[in-house]
Amino acid sequence: MRIIDARLRPATEPFLNSCLGLDSSVNPVLNAYCKRFGFDSYGESVARRSMEICLKEMDEAGISKAVAPSRWGWDAPEPMVPPEETVRVVNAYPDRFMGVIAASCYQPERALADAEKYCVNGPCLGVNLEPTPGDEPDIPICDKSLYPLYEYMQENNLVLYVTGGGLIGCQPVKYIDKVLRDFPRMNIVDAHAHIPLDTEICLIAMRHPNLFLCPDLYGVNTFFEHTFVEAAKWNLQDQIVFGTAYPFMPIVPTTRYYLEKWDLSDAVMEKVMGKNILRALKLEE
Repeated sequence: MRIIDARLRPATEPFLNSCLGLDSSVNPVLNAYCKRFGFDSYGESVARRSMEICLKEMDEAGISKAVAPSRWGWDAPEPMVPPEETVRVVNAYPDRFMGVIAASCYQPERALADAEKYCVNGPCLGVNLEPTPGDEPDIPICDKSLYPLYEYMQENNLVLYVTGGGLIGCQPVKYIDKVLRDFPRMNIVDAHAHIPLDTEICLIAMRHPNLFLCPDLYGVNTFFEHTFVEAAKWNLQDQIVFGTAYPFMPIVPTTRYYLEKWDLSDAVMEKVMGKNILRALKLEE
């Protein structure tokens, strides 16, 4: 089985610093995060801030390649991980990482320019947006200011990553439903799978085969897990994708949890653990 991690930030300083405010020493919040999801440690690669160990942990988990989605932050003036760093990682480790650059909902023109420069004319495969959460967000994911970006991405077969949910909440599913209706040929990977609206987003995914749900850390030791396992067994076996959310979660035990605890047939497991994200990236039919 080929395992492709749909959401693994490499252990470089910019990527680590973009996650939970990690600085020169590991933030204790990360320890609490791991324990909340049933693990004692975030892994040696984070503790030692080592890219070499990160690659070894990927090998131990059986992960052949991973998508590295950069982060921006909701209304920050500059990205937490600049696109140049994403490009550097992809060029340094072309057999291990695929890049997705960060963009801001508040700077759609810059997002479009960056998509052209770093994706269409560069090695990256898509754009990651982290829209503001809540029922009445400043900029909904379906805001018309973002439509030129989506049109360009659809035309050029770029994937859109969206951090659709999480512990702090998410935008209503009707907003992403509208984007999917208006751009049926643009694939969207919904990181955190829009929790806590897990059932609602599964219904949206049934309507739209171009929506891929990545529960990542919420597929491990949570009450959301059952929803996505059942979805993968039935209507959404081609749209659920595996991701560790590293460095928020340790690579090896998170991967093993999916392989050992998700009660799926071998054929469906192969889709979830690798084939589906390759289709989402339009690298494999």
